[in-house]
Amino acid sequence: MERVITLQIPEETYFLLEKKAQAQGTEPAQVILEWVNKLVQPESAYPLLQVAKPANNLRALFGTLTCEVSGVAENHFESTTG
Repeated sequence: MERVITLQIPEETYFLLEKKAQAQGTEPAQVILEWVNKLVQPESAYPLLQVAKPANNLRALFGTLTCEVSGVAENHFESTTG
């Protein structure tokens, strides 16, 4: 069974939707349907890499950088000014 949903969108949004649909060789309704399908999929349906994608670009660097400074957390009470 299929359901019909009617959307009222601004003219400029529809214009952009039409351009995207034309670039894909499809209809605007198909572009919206694909977007909605992606939106409602449970996380378990996403590929592993997409689920594991860092929420923050800096998190991707965690554990990949090296530094000569060590023991900062262990010695945080010691003064470095002498």
